[in-house]
Amino acid sequence: MRWSLVALAVCALFLLTAPLAKADGLLVDQCFEFATCWTSSVPTPWSDELSAGQLALIIEAAGSPRIPFIVEQNTESVIRLGVTTMTFFTFGGPVVESLDEFNGLGQYNDPCPSSLPYCETDTVGIFTVPDGAGGATISGTFGNSLVPNSAGECLYLGDTGSCAVTAQVPEPATLLLLGSGLVGLVSLGWRRNRQ
Repeated sequence: MRWSLVALAVCALFLLTAPLAKADGLLVDQCFEFATCWTSSVPTPWSDELSAGQLALIIEAAGSPRIPFIVEQNTESVIRLGVTTMTFFTFGGPVVESLDEFNGLGQYNDPCPSSLPYCETDTVGIFTVPDGAGGATISGTFGNSLVPNSAGECLYLGDTGSCAVTAQVPEPATLLLLGSGLVGLVSLGWRRNRQ
């Protein structure tokens, strides 16, 4: 019983901390409208760590070790990205690839046209995963040398996905309910094991 409770707690923790992802595209970061990346007077850094398993899934979905880096704009203004760098960890040492700054193709107002359903979707460039990569770090900035901030957007590797317009943060009441439920289950298991 004790191990089942531990497994349940680990599953709940995973669900709360799992990255947003689509089956064939991995969301690596997002800039929300009115967040710092949207209003800042200096570019806002972002980064994400990728495991060997995530790289393998992206390669499988892309059908090649050449994986596209894609941006989807979902709020007004213009996409602005700084240099995007991906560092792959291999047995021979790190392999670093970079994509130039990117500026969106158009200026949009809210709401984005529902026919797209995003204002704009662009392939910024391609990263080539080296053989034997055991993981990677991808990083860049929202905003660049032209403009220090950016439109609301989602950044993907491999393919696109579902790009939320607002932050999807669990409500405090939901987290409290989940936490109290887990504490209750652990307490129940503890009492049963003591008898």
